[in-house]
Amino acid sequence: MREDLTQFVRPPRVPARVVLNNMTFTVFQTDNYETVYFSTSLDDLEISKYDGDPDACFVVTNDQNGNWVTLCSLLTLTGITLKQNRDHWV
Repeated sequence: MREDLTQFVRPPRVPARVVLNNMTFTVFQTDNYETVYFSTSLDDLEISKYDGDPDACFVVTNDQNGNWVTLCSLLTLTGITLKQNRDHWV
């Protein structure tokens, strides 16, 4: 979710690529690995509830610098609910 785009009444939900490895959690704006939107080490990672849509979204925060990103589940072809998909990540 791009809450930094304040010209919209409701923040747009834009597809992103999330890569989790054994040291970092990184969100990319596209499939190009040069488009880092958010990144944090796992040691500094904090996951919290997103009140705007708690069944589909959650907030990832870098505890060291306060940067954060809201991530939301998208409908899938597997038939699981948005909440089940979100819970798989959280």
